[in-house]
Amino acid sequence: MKNIGFKLFLASLGLLVLGLAAGQTPEKIDIGSIEASDIGEKIAVEGNITSSYSTDSASFLELKDSTGKISAVSFSGKGFSADSALVVGRVGMYEGNLQIVVDEASVLP
Repeated sequence: MKNIGFKLFLASLGLLVLGLAAGQTPEKIDIGSIEASDIGEKIAVEGNITSSYSTDSASFLELKDSTGKISAVSFSGKGFSADSALVVGRVGMYEGNLQIVVDEASVLP
């Protein structure tokens, strides 16, 4: 019976560590460095919003930094009304183009 308690403790500790690791914001990278091999990876990018629009189900924006540009889509129901933003999300592919599926976005001053 003592082993069961210890195993439950280890399992709980493992879940805690996984939860903390999943919640970490990745280090910011340059937009121009995003490649097809990054598909599925969680990334963070910062850039100027060059265009944006919203539909009933999603918001779309184009982010640009000194190294390149990329489209981003958010299904959170919140639009983007800023000049620049920090975007955290997963790299995806849509119609042959890389994009970011936004998990969170922050307006930059």
